[in-house]
Amino acid sequence: MEERAPEERGARARCPTCGARRREGASECYRCRSDLRLLLSLEALADRKLAEAIEAYRAGRFRIAAALARESYRIEARPECLGLAAASAARAGDFAFAVRAALRLLGSGGAEGS
Repeated sequence: MEERAPEERGARARCPTCGARRREGASECYRCRSDLRLLLSLEALADRKLAEAIEAYRAGRFRIAAALARESYRIEARPECLGLAAASAARAGDFAFAVRAALRLLGSGGAEGS
């Protein structure tokens, strides 16, 4: 998965404690000295789950892709996770979840940037 600059990652761009811009790779906020290691590991886990979901989707394993995308979304609520979960669920025949996820995505304004 391609690494994006902090300013391109929405909520990931700022320290959750003080709101200062996060510096790439820094495990501590330069302004308030908050320890960001747990946050960084959760973001990395969410990225791994999303990458696995994309792989599963490409391989035609739609139920697995939907489950992995949901896991990624539970860790970090990003529109791309929800969109993949909705598409995967639809391809797997779970239309009820696909519709709920799509409606949530549309309600969050996430479809605009997709």
